[in-house]
Amino acid sequence: MAFAVGGCAPHVSLVRVEARADPELFEPTEFAILPGQKDEDTTSHAYVLHSRALAAELVRQGFTQAKTRDTAHVYMTLRFGLVGEEVPHQGMGLDHLFVLDIEAVDAIAARAGRATPSLWKVTATAHGHLDQRETVFKSLLAASAPFIGKQGEADLRVHRDPTAGTYEFIPR
Repeated sequence: MAFAVGGCAPHVSLVRVEARADPELFEPTEFAILPGQKDEDTTSHAYVLHSRALAAELVRQGFTQAKTRDTAHVYMTLRFGLVGEEVPHQGMGLDHLFVLDIEAVDAIAARAGRATPSLWKVTATAHGHLDQRETVFKSLLAASAPFIGKQGEADLRVHRDPTAGTYEFIPR
């Protein structure tokens, strides 16, 4: 499991990213996004926003969004939420550990009832307050983007420019 501590500044996050991939199996292709948790409400406002943001990033990287789940070559599972950890935050309440998992599996094998090996997986974590949930998600997705389909890990300081909507990554 990855670990990071959130920064105090509202536009700075300390993020841990871990990625694994089988380079022989990775190739941008048609995808469908599925929830990474069985009980995920796929109609919730948060899930819809998160899956749209992930889809936009995948398209930016050369993937094509499948018209239907049944025509996808790759299923991208998306899981974003809290891990049960809470830590005191300078007397201002508790910080929670947020995790973003994005995993690609062979959709054709899954539909055929065969084993579905992971093609690649990226896990990013950061601490934050509950009211920073969306900011933390955006930072985690931005930090994960360079690792999609790749092998590696990094501890990053993510600076978000709220006006431009851009991100800067500084190794820590």
